[in-house]
Amino acid sequence: MEAYYAAEAGIENASLQLLRNPDYEGETIYLSPTSSVSISVSRSGFYEVLSTGKSGQFTRILQAKLDYTNNILSVISWKEVFQ
Repeated sequence: MEAYYAAEAGIENASLQLLRNPDYEGETIYLSPTSSVSISVSRSGFYEVLSTGKSGQFTRILQAKLDYTNNILSVISWKEVFQ
């Protein structure tokens, strides 16, 4: 569950960062010695955010598609990605 929550926090962080800076491309945030979240943002008509949460040996990946039009950020989709 920690890895999932880290990935979820990554999507939330990316949403806030995009509101402040539409050129935000992502980052890696270390939450503790054993957990982190890597965020990447790509653009293709909308923002696609891929957030990979890690806790110990567990990994969870979430993907969100966001639209930013007229200073309004809208969530188009939010799902877990299985590899």
